[in-house]
Amino acid sequence: MTAGAGGFVAGLRRRLRIALVTALALLVGGGTPAPRRAERAAGAPGSAGRALALAPGRDALPRFVLLFIGDGMGPAQVDAAERYHAAAASAGGLREVPLEFTRFGVQTMVGTGSADAAVTDSAAAATALATGQKTRNGHLGVATDGRTPLVSVASLARDGGWRVALISSAPLDHATPAAFYAHRASRGDLAGVAADLLASGYDYFGGGGLDAASAAEPAVSSVWASLAARGYTLAHASGWRDARRLPAFATARARDDPAAMPFELDRPPAAPRLADFTRQALELMGTDRGFFLLVEGGQIDWACHAGDLGAAAAETLELGAAVAVGIEFASRHAGRTLLVV
Repeated sequence: MTAGAGGFVAGLRRRLRIALVTALALLVGGGTPAPRRAERAAGAPGSAGRALALAPGRDALPRFVLLFIGDGMGPAQVDAAERYHAAAASAGGLREVPLEFTRFGVQTMVGTGSADAAVTDSAAAATALATGQKTRNGHLGVATDGRTPLVSVASLARDGGWRVALISSAPLDHATPAAFYAHRASRGDLAGVAADLLASGYDYFGGGGLDAASAAEPAVSSVWASLAARGYTLAHASGWRDARRLPAFATARARDDPAAMPFELDRPPAAPRLADFTRQALELMGTDRGFFLLVEGGQIDWACHAGDLGAAAAETLELGAAVAVGIEFASRHAGRTLLVV
């Protein structure tokens, strides 16, 4: 058996093991998401109570804004991840081990539905999150007419003198991160999205790479050279830590490899995690001025589309680990930090 085949088999075994444990936990728990217990909303020692303290005061404006998005993540994905977490931790008779962000003291629901379809896609949903306006499926950062640009919270931060960092386990020119800088009628317009990324002037991109880099058109695939020409430090694969100054683009993949980060279940032990890029971005941006940070767990959705319960649970837990890095930062800057999941 080759090393590559061995890695595939090992990953498949991990997926089957997690899927089996999660399915059994769901069966034991009744098969439906368990209701959030009262102590989660009221505040639990060292967790939700702390989360409340991290929010800025009613009359204060946050200086540091951290937004975490789980693409394709809903109550069912979170519940499955928590139940697997409990089973893996052998947590006695507990039905679930709550993720940190499910115990925040302030919780709400938001609607990110498409303006033209019963089922939204990531482009329309992310545009709603980034701009506060709904649009058609496939549109990125533009109104329903496909032409009028919509202003994202990230560009507002940049124009206000704040630093901006975007991180995703998916490629950084995929729909969710792109909605925070692009203005295109089609999410598939790789050339246009690449041009908007270059024009954004954002300080840090991290995690996945760029689908545009493997495009057939030289004008599109030259995006790495264009970033370097604009002064970006490019740090790939095992050299991701070489991003030591801004602006920077750090990716878990080699320059010519697939653009997404490996699924957490397939990640080589030495490869960086979503939490590592989150920590790197926070360290590089510093606290001498305000910043906006987006972190997307982009492959929860991919795992669900593939019917891969094990990978979906692992990717949700991985986003939770990145959130924990954000909470650690926020605890040191209480009263000046807004953290949203």
